[in-house]
Amino acid sequence: MVKTALLLPLVLGMAVTSLYAQLPTPCTFSSQVSGACEDACIFCNFDGYVGTTINGDSDGGDSIDFCGTLENAQWIGFIANTSTATFTATPFFCNDSNGVQIALYSDCKSAPLACNVGKQYGGITPVSVTVSDLNPGSNYFLLVDGY
Repeated sequence: MVKTALLLPLVLGMAVTSLYAQLPTPCTFSSQVSGACEDACIFCNFDGYVGTTINGDSDGGDSIDFCGTLENAQWIGFIANTSTATFTATPFFCNDSNGVQIALYSDCKSAPLACNVGKQYGGITPVSVTVSDLNPGSNYFLLVDGY
């Protein structure tokens, strides 16, 4: 009985420490998106988000798997609130009428859950990805890249 009583606080302490260690950096109103997945902060809700890929990273972070070529990668982290979601990026004010490409990741090391290479001279044509089987409450990362 004594062994069980001592083990329970130890296990609970380890669980609390593990949960604390996995907390992402929350985005604040003034937060910038990141050029690398590993540095992306996490939005609770970014519906209607407007951003730029002007200062994006050409490699997108450490060893990222992508369906196209990266030129100006920007990462947006978020917490899923539903199991199915569609993400649409609409380019505007792009140099030479270039478009965007987007991908959704469950973490910073795996292949994308969905990816759309868009069109290099896509102008203002929206680019979308739809993903099902998301785990509500889990973190995901959206990559937006301008050609």
